[in-house]
Amino acid sequence: MKNFVIRMFKRICLIFILSTLSVFYTYPTGIVILLNGTSCSGKTSVAKKLCETILKNMISEFKHIGVDDYYRTKNKSFSSEVNKKKLPFFAAFYDDMHLNIAKLANSNENLIVDHVFSHNDVFCNFLYRLRNVKKVFFVKLYCSYEEALKRLEKRNLSKDKNSHRIEDTLNNHFGRSGKNLPIHFKKHYNFELDTSDLTIEECANKIMGEMFLKNVSYNIFERHYKDPYWSEKIKKDYSKI
Repeated sequence: MKNFVIRMFKRICLIFILSTLSVFYTYPTGIVILLNGTSCSGKTSVAKKLCETILKNMISEFKHIGVDDYYRTKNKSFSSEVNKKKLPFFAAFYDDMHLNIAKLANSNENLIVDHVFSHNDVFCNFLYRLRNVKKVFFVKLYCSYEEALKRLEKRNLSKDKNSHRIEDTLNNHFGRSGKNLPIHFKKHYNFELDTSDLTIEECANKIMGEMFLKNVSYNIFERHYKDPYWSEKIKKDYSKI
């Protein structure tokens, strides 16, 4: 009961502060809140709740772009495009998605993007395409291996019929050791959030509160390009830099 009262008090304080500041402060445009995390870490749910919470408390609209939704809307149209460019399907898909994000951000749209950077090539492409976007707030969303397993099983995945699918998904996202290595390896985040024991609303409030305390005018490309690990990969794939 005591913890519940404390959480409610913090939430009320945050809402009061943001509501008061919004009267005197116009929130900047062209912001990208980038959520990266494993399957079942809560990316899509948190992204949607963030859109609602920010609009309600800060009088600012953010558009949600999710990698899964983008795939569903673009899947059919990409067949002909891939044939024309003679590119691998997913290379063309991610490049188009990242170009669209950069275009919207550079047109002063505010975006919340939920992504899964399970491959270095995909993240390098994102860094390159968003190299001129100055306001990116990069968030690591994660949960325990055990919590991810519970959430996957709740997605109508029968443990008996789809046990191999659950195992493959977790191994792909967490690594065989269960340490989130493939997705979060060498990523430089603004904020890291464990969603295991938090509600979606609590997650959204924490991210929004952290954004208000920190300067989001930061170039995600420049920050990672300073890391030799990424600079070598980017130079190799994008020789123009």
